[in-house]
Amino acid sequence: MTDREIVAEFMGIEKCIHGWYDRDMLLQQEVYNAGNGSIHEKLMFDESWDWLMPVIAKISKIDDVWIQIIPSEISQKTAWVTIEHNVSYTEKLYVSEHNNSLIVAIYKAVVKFIKRYNENKE
Repeated sequence: MTDREIVAEFMGIEKCIHGWYDRDMLLQQEVYNAGNGSIHEKLMFDESWDWLMPVIAKISKIDDVWIQIIPSEISQKTAWVTIEHNVSYTEKLYVSEHNNSLIVAIYKAVVKFIKRYNENKE
């Protein structure tokens, strides 16, 4: 399973014969307006804030989750991202992306958190 598919599963987006079906419609309205409603050809969590921000919002609704995103003052292409979950474990993710965009740094932290969250949920 790819990282995009892991995030899609977390968001309730399922693969179907026409593409990716978003049954819960948790993404930004702009995503649905730009495509074919709730069917998407491509998962764009690492390319679009309209896709990524609802993931961050869903993570933030999990009990005892704390998210901190600190963009660098030196370079807008660097961010330190911490996601901490204190229910049955503490997960601290620090991601620094010097050669990628801010969205990629945040996306990578989100993917790491979801993988760890899924492992501990089972």
